[in-house]
Amino acid sequence: MTLANLRKIGEALNIITTEILLNPYWKYCGLLSEKEVIEFLEARENCSLQLLKKVAYYVLTYAENTALAVFYFNDFDRNYFEWIKPLLEKLRELFKEVQNTNDSKVAFRKVMDMIWECLNYGIDPL
Repeated sequence: MTLANLRKIGEALNIITTEILLNPYWKYCGLLSEKEVIEFLEARENCSLQLLKKVAYYVLTYAENTALAVFYFNDFDRNYFEWIKPLLEKLRELFKEVQNTNDSKVAFRKVMDMIWECLNYGIDPL
């Protein structure tokens, strides 16, 4: 299975809307640096809006890639896809809200909502 094939499968199922990564975890994918993760975790609601938008993008990408990998390695189990689909839809909605706000406090709450939604599905992006 190639990345191009995974992309086609993901797009056909509406799983991947951002990008496909070989390893979506922040330490390996290059979407966030260690400095940025530490800043996000320590500064929390005092993070810059730019960093919050970056974290939101990472969380969405991580969840989508994780969902696609589980789906693929479970022989394309439609039950899993139907179970995970509401999470992906909610994350996309929250991601758009983060991207459309100019208020870092609002963005922080939305990013935290994204992380909690992931955790409720057993996906830990950080």
